[in-house]
Amino acid sequence: MSATRRAPEPLPEVLQTVTLVAQPTDTAGGVETETKVLDLEQSGLDAATVVLSRQLGTDGLTARPVAMVWTGLLGRVECPVALRTGRREYGPVWLAHAIGRAIRTQRRAFFRARMHTPVQLSWTDERDGEPVERRLDCTAVDLSEGGVLATIRGPLPSPGTTVTATIKLDGDTLDQTALVVRHAVFPGGGLGVAVAFVDPALYGDRIRRAAFEAERRALLNRR
Repeated sequence: MSATRRAPEPLPEVLQTVTLVAQPTDTAGGVETETKVLDLEQSGLDAATVVLSRQLGTDGLTARPVAMVWTGLLGRVECPVALRTGRREYGPVWLAHAIGRAIRTQRRAFFRARMHTPVQLSWTDERDGEPVERRLDCTAVDLSEGGVLATIRGPLPSPGTTVTATIKLDGDTLDQTALVVRHAVFPGGGLGVAVAFVDPALYGDRIRRAAFEAERRALLNRR
């Protein structure tokens, strides 16, 4: 009697943008790296290797637990993967192979949408034993009632830092306390920071409405 074959794991589409999320370790904070699917290579009857664009300076991800996250037809999907570096005729790549089950996370997470809106982060740092006020202007690229991922130029606040996030949203100014959870590396080498709001309910309804509207417009533009 033949063994029952497990259904193949869901995969992102070729040319789809995905995020590699490296979990924090004892010596380094969490990191998010946005990249793009370049190819899907069959590596077994029920498995495929996802070929991803690889940016310079990210080779250290091979030594850390990593999840690949993308948006599928039924919502946000997250899958633990093993990464190794490689090269194809079009340049350096990541080769990602699933090492666990892919799960949908959107139902248990806050609704997120790609939105470009001004954000300012402010926090208190310390220099020579004296408090120093820091302030950085950045741009949100991913916003939810639970937090924001923003592009940033300048010194990044360390993971674990408490900041005040000021978001400009359709003429409204939303100030709330947030916690830096990880840094991000975008395609092209840009840097970003992900923060989680301490009290998601404070402006949750307002941000959720804006996120749904942004997603609705994005879907209409794809048709």
